[in-house]
Order: sequence, then C-alpha cells, then structure tokens
Amino acid sequence: MRAKLVGRITLLSFCVMGYLAADVAGQSAVTQTIPLTPPAIVACNGEPVTTDGVMHVTTRTDLNPTGGVHLTTHTAMVGMDGVGVTSGDKYKFHSNNEASHASNGAQSSTTQEIVYHVIHLNGATGQAMDDLFVRFKFHVTVNAKFQVTALFDETEATCQ
Repeated sequence: MRAKLVGRITLLSFCVMGYLAADVAGQSAVTQTIPLTPPAIVACNGEPVTTDGVMHVTTRTDLNPTGGVHLTTHTAMVGMDGVGVTSGDKYKFHSNNEASHASNGAQSSTTQEIVYHVIHLNGATGQAMDDLFVRFKFHVTVNAKFQVTALFDETEATCQ
C-alpha cells in the first residue's frame, strides 16, 4: 500500500508539473491559486472533517540548449480550515510541498518533500488538541540505461 501511495504522489507531482509547464520553452514560471474543498479524515482521531481553502502552486521550468529539462514545483495550502462533522471541533491544515525533476535525455532525477500539519482545536474552548504532523521524502535517480541507481523514501507521522 505504501508503494502505491508513493507512486500516486509522485505521478500527481509529475502531472501537475507537466500540465503547468506544457506551453513553455526556455525559462518560465507559472503561479496558480486553486480553490480546494476536499473532504478529509484526521488521522489522530479518525473524525471526518469538511474543509475549505486554497492551494498556491508555483512551477518553474528551465530548458537548456542541449535538451535538458528542470522542473520545480512548490505547493502550499493557504487558509485551509475545517470543521469536525461529529464534534464541531476546528481544524487548520498547513502543507508545504517541494518537488523537482531534472532530466537530460534518458537520465533523470526526481526529489519530493511534503510537510503536512493539522492543528486540532476544541470547538467549544479553542484549546489545542492532538495535532497531526506528517513528513514525506522521496528521491529516485535513473541512469541513461533506464536503471534505478538511487531510491529513497521516508515517511514520518506523529500525533502530539
């Protein structure tokens, strides 16, 4: 299951980077603000949460004269708030995602780091409750023969 999650997150990052950079050449940057209202389940207590906020996405593309491509993407949730469906508790969601992809012909390298924080506040008192922290790091390097020469992924999740 973890391998599927890593694959899906990486694929999503490539799709976002590729979509945002599809019509550019040379050096460029694109910034978008995307409204979000995804349902969420907070892992510390399993409560369903309704959410509302925006995600800022900035993608930079550099194409060099020899055909090399370097894509970097930064995404961040901004003002993402939620309300617990059963408790009425308040939740604040923060994330920071940095992804980069570099290739020169068949040789390529991808690195991604996601930091995700959910602040849980008691709906009646505003008192801090159990916060969720998630940190995910991933890196893969593929040589010109399409062989994986470096692979690293690490996930940490804690409730405090």
